Amino acid sequence: MTALPRPGILSAVNKLKDLKVLLLSDAKNSFTNRMEQTLRGLKAEVDSIATRKGKEMISAVNHFNPEIIVCPFLTARVPEAIWSKKERPCLIVHPGIAGDRGPNSLDWALFTGKSEWGVTVLQAVKEMDSGEIWSTSNYPVEKDATKTSLYVGSFSDAAMSTVLDALCRFQDKIPPTPLDYNHPEVKGCLQRAMTDADRTVDWTKSAEDVLRMIRMSDTQPGAVGEIFYQSLPDRVFRLYDGHLETGESSEAVRTCLSACKPGEIVGKRNQAVLVKTGDGKGVWIGCMKKNKSDHPELKLPATLALPKQCAHDIDTISGRCDYNNIWVQKADSICYVHFDFYNGAMDKLGCERLEQVLDDVAKMEDIKLVALMGGDRFFSTGRLIISSYLQFISLYEPYITLLKSMFHVRNFCLYFSHIM
Repeated sequence: MTALPRPGILSAVNKLKDLKVLLLSDAKNSFTNRMEQTLRGLKAEVDSIATRKGKEMISAVNHFNPEIIVCPFLTARVPEAIWSKKERPCLIVHPGIAGDRGPNSLDWALFTGKSEWGVTVLQAVKEMDSGEIWSTSNYPVEKDATKTSLYVGSFSDAAMSTVLDALCRFQDKIPPTPLDYNHPEVKGCLQRAMTDADRTVDWTKSAEDVLRMIRMSDTQPGAVGEIFYQSLPDRVFRLYDGHLETGESSEAVRTCLSACKPGEIVGKRNQAVLVKTGDGKGVWIGCMKKNKSDHPELKLPATLALPKQCAHDIDTISGRCDYNNIWVQKADSICYVHFDFYNGAMDKLGCERLEQVLDDVAKMEDIKLVALMGGDRFFSTGRLIISSYLQFISLYEPYITLLKSMFHVRNFCLYFSHIM
């Protein structure tokens, strides 16, 4: 039996020059932008459109007249008028291993604890995700990966090489491989769409179980959790930005955890709240929003998402915690300043805390170089703007103040770890 087509054999150098490629997607994101720029760098002729409307897709195809169509991020159905023309293939970038089908592939991979997952470029056909395979590849999944970190990291890298491989095969007139569930390399299956019930947190379970729910629902739509606190009227929230708290670093934290029941708010720190889990540990929740379907709610730092009086009443945890989104590391005369804000968004209090850290670093006489490390996925995506039906608060000024402090640390050379 012939092996499935995989990247690593064909080279895209000089092969995609002048190839007319149309990119269809729901919206522009980091991956669609990366694909467009990569193809342009390889001298392909590229056009792109972000839409969910079939008529607009058809219009874009008729206007550009591409040789091949690629859908890097598309959840809407491709019109039959587009995919039915076999001489002009329409390729779907599916975020799953060969044979995997369904709308929540990355979510299920994290939910089931997969140590390896994949991406498959397949031909668009009437039945979702069941077309012929143009190329497929696998990648490792880190234990603490979130859906977003997986998408912008390992998935994006693998998907880019897989798409290029598929385009090279098209140029070389190598036909795709039919999807055959009897093939030993086809290990995926059809998976149903996830529901809120699948994403609902059970606080009586372990902290790792709770974190898995939050990580797999990261950014959109968020895990669902009922949080208990004495003065909290609406208890069901969407939960984001979860972090483990073992209590091993501080007796004060262990004491706070032992005094609470699973699901109860233990305390707060730097706009995050700590919730007790069934194994005696806890989970820090960095961001939340009310779980209401009648009107959209904003995703906010946890203490801002809670009613003001409730957030005020929660005790501040003073002991050393496992989680902190701002920290420093020193090595000889170098100080590394890390600031890992959720999705890179810096609100007023976050800016002020980081400014204070930089002021403290400026007083360290033995430090000659300050390296601004940013976070794991982002250096900074800028200011966080908080709005509601009653008010609009711009946090632009604190962000500018912070940037000024970055460039005015006395007697230091500043090094940025990310390209801004």
